[in-house]
Amino acid sequence: MDIPERLQQAYESQCGGDVSEALRVYREILSIEPENFDAWFLFGLAQLQLGRPHDALQPFERALEIRPKNAQALGAYGNALIGVGRIDDAIAALRKAAAAVLVNHEELVNLGNALCQAGRHEEALPHFDAALATKPDLFAGHYNRGVALKALDRKEEAILAFRRALEIKPDLAEAAHNLGSVYESADRIDDACDAYRQAIEARPSYTRPRIALGRLLAETYRVAEGIETLVETTEIDPACADAHYELGRALMLSGRPRDGVESFQRAFTLAPNHADAGFNLSLALLTLGEFEKGWKLYDLRLTTLKQLGGSARVRVSAQMGAVRKRSELRGDRLLVLGEQGLGDEIMFSSILPEILSIVPNTTLTADPRLVGLFNRSFPGLTACAHPPRDGGAIASVPEGRRHFIGSLMKVFRRRPEDFPGTPYLVADPDRRTQMRARLAALGEGRKFGVMWRGGVGGDREHLRSLELEDLQPLLEKSGNHWISLSHLPAADEEVAAFSARTGITIHHWPELLRSDDYDDTAALLAELDGLVSVTGTIAHCAAALGVPAHVLVNRAPEWRYGCQGSRMLWYNAMTLYRQTDHWPIGEVGRELGILDR
Repeated sequence: MDIPERLQQAYESQCGGDVSEALRVYREILSIEPENFDAWFLFGLAQLQLGRPHDALQPFERALEIRPKNAQALGAYGNALIGVGRIDDAIAALRKAAAAVLVNHEELVNLGNALCQAGRHEEALPHFDAALATKPDLFAGHYNRGVALKALDRKEEAILAFRRALEIKPDLAEAAHNLGSVYESADRIDDACDAYRQAIEARPSYTRPRIALGRLLAETYRVAEGIETLVETTEIDPACADAHYELGRALMLSGRPRDGVESFQRAFTLAPNHADAGFNLSLALLTLGEFEKGWKLYDLRLTTLKQLGGSARVRVSAQMGAVRKRSELRGDRLLVLGEQGLGDEIMFSSILPEILSIVPNTTLTADPRLVGLFNRSFPGLTACAHPPRDGGAIASVPEGRRHFIGSLMKVFRRRPEDFPGTPYLVADPDRRTQMRARLAALGEGRKFGVMWRGGVGGDREHLRSLELEDLQPLLEKSGNHWISLSHLPAADEEVAAFSARTGITIHHWPELLRSDDYDDTAALLAELDGLVSVTGTIAHCAAALGVPAHVLVNRAPEWRYGCQGSRMLWYNAMTLYRQTDHWPIGEVGRELGILDR
């Protein structure tokens, strides 16, 4: 048998799956004819077929030494270069491949893909367009063009590209999944769900669209359906950490933190570097009141910086979560970094008296609106605004003496009995006098604050907010005055429209609530007889001042509100009213003496 025949047989074996036999034949031929282009080229293809792009490089390079302008070899070499991460070299090879013949649709698409992998999506588009100009039904061209447009956030064009790819090849699961992702980013939720379902139908074992569908359903009021989808996903692929993680999140949204712990633990076990799974496991444990276990994982938030709020730009070091005992805080200067949202900064600041008793020379970085309030409330503390970068107050304190306040919780709040619950904020006396006069001018009767929006702009806003009409049984009772505590721009119209519809007056003073200094809000709260609020900053501030705060808690509250009971451990002045099939407005009214018992 001559060499061309042996090559043909070996190639047929390779196509039939017997790659090892093909490689053996190619080696024999090359030992006889070391300059045989076809043998080197097929040798490289066989290595690629085995998933060994690094081993394919040398055969392709030898083939190209023999025929430098061969389009097939240049294209295959480019794909091998992509496989080993040499993207710029791949682009160069694929450019040559595309130029080697008049029209080469496959190499044009490969070149575009390489450019996309290099992050050069705009540059990739003309190559996809060139391929499609002469072959309009090239599904790979439409699909990869959609990928580039998606990366460029050109949503409508990406949708059209993915839909065209699916018209040509309806079972292209990746196109359906990407289509769903673009629909979701465009807030076309029903279309996104349909696209994810199409991807699942095309490839039932494909977990990514299953995870996306389950997550999206859970986040958009259809929690039970989302849980069902995610449970099915974990059964199909038990080793998929992301599926267990999203199932845990869905279970938390359904108010099942104990089950959430199990799912997060499974995800974290499968993927020990999955910081989000570990951090959410900590939140689930804290929700259950298992503080010692929960705080141990809480520092995983430092891995992503997602939770740090105003301190997110501070360089994180391993020492920032290293303190395990109060005695380890002793020393000269200490820098405590406030973190997360305004309400969190207020809540976490409850440990400052204990810190100051150990290190009187303590500096705290905080939201600028809280600096005055904190300096007044904690004698000896130096509070300053969050720095934009490492500098100022941060640079003057040794790295080992800088700690995020959330990381100190494991030192001061390990057990329920470690929460004193006593008021610790002090409002400005002069501003309190001004607020007292303003409230007195309203006339006789008790003065209550009201806040009906929570988590605005976040993915939990719909869970934490209600409408003024929901509170109407309280607001319509005569003899009391209600003061809006919403700083949101939309509140002006909401209050006016509610008054026009019902004739009920809610006093709204946005010039106080939108001040750059939270001292105005604190002084107003301190002069009220009480507050009715959804979960949020206002409730934290009121309770920290010792003002009775009656807080409506949704079915799946954030960890700080726990999962049962009417008390929030952080504040004795806060009473929780947990949502069941309805918001417990009547229960709040009876407690306030507004509604009959």
